[in-house]
Amino acid sequence: MQKYCERLPAVKQRADYPIEFLDVSACTDVKQLKAHPDIQKCDTILLYGAGHDIFGIQDFGKDVIVFQRWNSGPVYRHIITISARFLRQHTDEQMLSGIRNSDVVVDNPEELDWRFRALCGLKNTRGAKIITIGGASGWSQSSQENSLGAVYCA
Repeated sequence: MQKYCERLPAVKQRADYPIEFLDVSACTDVKQLKAHPDIQKCDTILLYGAGHDIFGIQDFGKDVIVFQRWNSGPVYRHIITISARFLRQHTDEQMLSGIRNSDVVVDNPEELDWRFRALCGLKNTRGAKIITIGGASGWSQSSQENSLGAVYCA
């Protein structure tokens, strides 16, 4: 885990958006983290599933990115069970809402960047008021309906 914690400053340095990493917390039961003060402060949980149960993390009310190792070191059981046991819960369908396969990163700290960038944009857009002049339209509208207008986000 130490190896991956050392990579977080590189993710922050590459970022062209505001990001801050709080101190890393280690636990053997994810439920221990629910009352942790940093959980209340954070917007996103970066979870390194290294062999312990992560059930319950979906109930924290936070965006979650799960980081898994496969080729970069010892194989932990999470690489095998993250989809079948956690996301699909022994079924053929996605059972959790809010955490998807695309929220799982395998062996690539650089891949965290686009997820953090997207979550930053989402956070800055949530609750914003958007005013359009001339109507909101897009490329799928007919030419008569498609009008360029000013868009103001507040």
